[in-house]
Amino acid sequence: MANFWILMLIAITISTASQFYIKKKFGIDKSGWRYKHVSNTHKWIEIILLILFVFSLPFFPVEYMLLLFFIVIDSLRIFMEWNYRPEDKQYMYHMIEVSLMFALLIYICIL
Repeated sequence: MANFWILMLIAITISTASQFYIKKKFGIDKSGWRYKHVSNTHKWIEIILLILFVFSLPFFPVEYMLLLFFIVIDSLRIFMEWNYRPEDKQYMYHMIEVSLMFALLIYICIL
């Protein structure tokens, strides 16, 4: 369990560093720290996924559920931003996060 949190901290550090790199390279403006949903439907889908995540926690290991939650949420954000706001290029941030979380999930499943 402690190894999982160390790996999560490393993944967050890599994600943050790569976001700064992408922001400078592609000139992406990420204003504010709060996420802005593409539409009201998008917001409600994320709320429903969060509720499902909370109710499924007692039945599955927390590590797997947390990673799967981030993968699903960020994949949804990639899809919605790529379809409805492609000029902002915000979806690139979430592509990095999904790839890191997916790699972390595979690593944890192998151990």
